Amino acid sequence: MICKERFERENISIKLLNIAFVDDSCSWWWWTNLIGIYLFGFIGLIGNFICFLVIHLKSSNHQSFLVYLRCLCLFDFLTLFFEILQSSNDFSIYLFERMFLNFGNSFVCKCYDYIRYSITLLSSWTIVSLTIDRLILVCQPFDSIWPNFSRRYSNPSNAKRVLSILIISSFLINIPELISKEWICRNEKICRCRISSRISRMKLKYLIEWNTYIYHLLIHTLIPTMILLISNIAILKSLYKPRQIISNQNESIRSRLTLTLSLISICFVFLYFPYGIVQTISYLLIQNVKRHCNVGLILNLHKLKRLTELLNIIALGINFYFYILGIRQYRNATLRMLKLNYFIKTDEPICSSTFQRNHFTRSNANDRSSSLKLLRVTLSAEPSSFIKSN
Repeated sequence: MICKERFERENISIKLLNIAFVDDSCSWWWWTNLIGIYLFGFIGLIGNFICFLVIHLKSSNHQSFLVYLRCLCLFDFLTLFFEILQSSNDFSIYLFERMFLNFGNSFVCKCYDYIRYSITLLSSWTIVSLTIDRLILVCQPFDSIWPNFSRRYSNPSNAKRVLSILIISSFLINIPELISKEWICRNEKICRCRISSRISRMKLKYLIEWNTYIYHLLIHTLIPTMILLISNIAILKSLYKPRQIISNQNESIRSRLTLTLSLISICFVFLYFPYGIVQTISYLLIQNVKRHCNVGLILNLHKLKRLTELLNIIALGINFYFYILGIRQYRNATLRMLKLNYFIKTDEPICSSTFQRNHFTRSNANDRSSSLKLLRVTLSAEPSSFIKSN
């Protein structure tokens, strides 16, 4: 009643109240979010698909970061696919008042949300594992205690073990999604997978606290953010510390590769994790905001959630472009796969294929053999010419 009097006194329209407390569809931030998800989502789908093919078909499996990067492309692709499906469902409800994702029963909607949240968590923790792998390989923090620890850790077999642990842990952490959700219909046309109304008050409080503090704030946001920031600071400090000039070309390639991977993870921190922070803040403030009827703050939270969700999509879609454009070897492999050989630079110093190395080796060997034959002919001709001159 107090809120109603305040709304009437401040002359707040019914449309604005509906956007704040019911649904923010048709607002400018909703349209920005929708168009951005379609644009950057499809760009990210194409980029991650091409990156996965380049790494899978054109690279060997002798490096651990390729195992992580291949899985990162797969998880980012699936996460973007789920986000596009969700946006298509919201757009279908707004435009046709019909659901695009009409599961029809609780079991299917539970499995859908369970897989979606598990893949989303895997996407963020895979890049954390990739960064830890580069940290151990570049900085070698434990080699003084355990000799050759960096080599034993940073190998494809161990990378597969780490990813297996991540997959199992992610599916275990999201088990509450299977327990608490059910298919709930507000009317005949609009249904969603929501927390069951039959759950007791104690369980509901536990689920809210788990979702707010444990999942969004700690597991999905703060812990990965701290690991990525600390690891990348150590990696960049190691790369740029004073040392002898590197003449080895392979070492220079590895430095550029590590720098590119660090750039990917740093951009991931600043683009991906603000959404989790805003989501947590909205959970913490929503009860207080409703009690004080602060429509402006609720609208600002909606705007921040929509815009940071768009940053989330951008973070998932730009990994390919950083990686392919940052390393000439893999950029040229992508151009060859796409049959765009015209754009490949012929003066690159990196021999990206065994064929090129063998070709140069054979040509050098032929040049040396030709020089030897010419020398023999010249030496054999000198005595006869000397006799004729005498």
